Amino acid sequence: LSLPDKNHIRVRIKASKVNYNGVRVEEKDASGDTIVHYETTKGELIDTPSKLNWHKKRHCETSKAKMDWTVETIQNIPNALVFAETTDSINELSSRLTKAGVEHGIWDGTRKHDYNKHSVMILQYQAGGTGLNLQRFSTTIFMSPCYSYTNFSQAIGRTYRSGQEKKCTFYELEAIGMIDGKIYEALD
Repeated sequence: LSLPDKNHIRVRIKASKVNYNGVRVEEKDASGDTIVHYETTKGELIDTPSKLNWHKKRHCETSKAKMDWTVETIQNIPNALVFAETTDSINELSSRLTKAGVEHGIWDGTRKHDYNKHSVMILQYQAGGTGLNLQRFSTTIFMSPCYSYTNFSQAIGRTYRSGQEKKCTFYELEAIGMIDGKIYEALD
């Protein structure tokens, strides 16, 4: 079995600095670790998740940055698969692609658009990661890592399989400062 080359590219995305009831401040502590906290517009320090629900806000920031990168990239690559973990991510990306004028389909368990009629497909790992023959696509974007090695390798195998004639490129989006990088390392 002879397959064309494949290329895995890790894209490290820094969260956008979004003002959530205050100003985001990054500082270094004595050991060199980055400490993130928020100050309100009145200069009041918000330093605990219970005060700001920091993890949820951080996730929103990184998701926005990943979405922005994905939409921009898809506008320049006419033939792509995008894998996402959650229905919320799929819905948000679909909304952004629609606003950008990018025709696309979704395969997520409840929606199964004909992948032969769309140049961009958004798939959920659990629903579109196995059994589909998608060799006509050569670019795959992983918006978030999958927690299952089997599901991740099956997702790669949707395009990189017998019958593929083009070089395949796989973009793995990693949010800097989040667990994404460690998950991708474990999947390698």
